[in-house]
Amino acid sequence: KTILKQLFFAMILATMTVAVSAQSGDPCEGLNESYKEWSEVQFPKKDVAGLREAVEKGKVFLEKFGSCPEKEAFKDSKEFVDFVKAQVPIKEKRIETILFNERKKALTNRVLSNLDKNWDEVYAAGKELLGPEFKEEFYCDVRIIMATAGYDEFRKSKNNKYSSDTIKYAKDTIAYLNSGGSCKAYGYQKWGYANKEDALGWLSYNIGYLYTFDKNDLKEGANYMYKVSQ
Repeated sequence: KTILKQLFFAMILATMTVAVSAQSGDPCEGLNESYKEWSEVQFPKKDVAGLREAVEKGKVFLEKFGSCPEKEAFKDSKEFVDFVKAQVPIKEKRIETILFNERKKALTNRVLSNLDKNWDEVYAAGKELLGPEFKEEFYCDVRIIMATAGYDEFRKSKNNKYSSDTIKYAKDTIAYLNSGGSCKAYGYQKWGYANKEDALGWLSYNIGYLYTFDKNDLKEGANYMYKVSQ
């Protein structure tokens, strides 16, 4: 009886041990399947939505399985884990680059498509292109457009809405060119100039004209007109 009772309790204990073991299985056991799922997402998708999905799933994978290679039974998974670790920041950078280029293209199109149509849009988008994220890529050419358009608007229709911006951007461009800077195209179409010397002369004239006939500042206007004559 005693032996049977001991065997009975041993069987119960064994059953409980197996059940507990099954319930608390090593979380690393799902690593291969999870890596396969991530691979199916990360390789074919190159757009922002696809890249974001790959980044998100990659971070979930690393959070769950990142420490698995430290275990002897899963040491061979290090190559998988290291690859995901390397790819997540690469994909994040790619997303950043795509969004940056899309923003740049959209702002550039806003400027060019609204020339002579909607100057508010030109100046609003142009000012964004002069933001720090674009560094000096548009420093000169966009400024020249805005430093010329306001002069044209005032000369043709006495619209002085953009005169102050025109003076500001003309002065900024002159200072930039005189400090050794250069432009890709020195503006755009009729809102541009043939070369550096041409740009310096006309921008000084634009400033002088607006100071004289819009701002009624004859002294400052004469000062810039004199620079043109030199």
